[in-house]
Amino acid sequence: MSEFKRYSAYKDSGIEWLGKIPEHWELRRLKYLSDIKTGEKDTIHKEENGKYPFFIRSPKVQKINTYSYDEEAVLTAGDGDIGKIFHYINGKFEVHQRVYKFSNFNKIIGKYLYFYLHYHLAEEVIKLSSKTTVDSLRLPMLQNFPTLLPPISEQIQITNFLDKKTTQIDKAITLKEQFIERLKERRQILINDAVT
Repeated sequence: MSEFKRYSAYKDSGIEWLGKIPEHWELRRLKYLSDIKTGEKDTIHKEENGKYPFFIRSPKVQKINTYSYDEEAVLTAGDGDIGKIFHYINGKFEVHQRVYKFSNFNKIIGKYLYFYLHYHLAEEVIKLSSKTTVDSLRLPMLQNFPTLLPPISEQIQITNFLDKKTTQIDKAITLKEQFIERLKERRQILINDAVT
C-alpha cells in the first residue's frame, strides 16, 4: 500500500487481531454505524429469469421478480460459509431469511464497510470458533463487532484504492482463467491428434 503514508501517531486498539490503529481513528460497535437485519425470502422464491438480484447464502447471486429493498447495502451469509461471502449493492434487491443486510449507514461509507467486513469478519468468527463451534452468525455478534472508523475522507480514499486494485486483480484472474482454458483446449487437440 505504498499509496498511503504512515500516520504520525498510533494507539492500541484493544483488539488483538486489529493491533495498533491511527490515533485519530475511532473504534465503534457496528450497531451504532448501521441497521442490521435479515431478509424474509427463502431459496424457493428464486426465479431463473427474474428482474432483480436475490442474495442467498451463496457467492452466486440469484434472480427474483420482486424486491423489498431499494437502497445501498452490504450483505453476508448468516450460516454456511460465514465470514467468507459478502456482497455490495446500491439499488433494488431481495434478501434470503438467513442473509444479514447492513444498511442505513451512519458515519460510515457502505463500500468501506463492505471491504472492512470482507477482510475482518472472518477474524472474529475464527476467534469465536476456537472456543465453540460456530456454524452461524448471531445478531449480537454482528451488533457488537468492533469496526474501525476513519474520517469519511479517508474512508473514501481507502475505498477508491481498494476498488481500483481489486478490479485490476479480477481482470488478471479472468485473463489467467481464459489462458488456462485455451491451454486445456490445446492439450485436448494434441491428445486427439496423437491417438487418431
